[in-house]
Amino acid sequence: MRMPVRFRFGFLLAVLFLLFGVPSFVDFWADWLWFGEVGYQPLFLRILSLQAVLGGSDSSSSRACSRRTCSSRSGGSPPSSWW
Repeated sequence: MRMPVRFRFGFLLAVLFLLFGVPSFVDFWADWLWFGEVGYQPLFLRILSLQAVLGGSDSSSSRACSRRTCSSRSGGSPPSSWW
């Protein structure tokens, strides 16, 4: 007997959450408690907000830049010395 599609999808989401969500939350919580213990929670919040703002723009600009660099050299492929 096969499992219903909804059950498989829900099971997959639960496994992905356990693999990626829980460790990230534990890491965040440990940092939050440590910064609170030393009295720097406002600094931690500022770090998080800057990472959120700059992280998205940084990754998108570096992807575009690397595409431009790779396409301008040696006919569209990266040099073999990079790998």
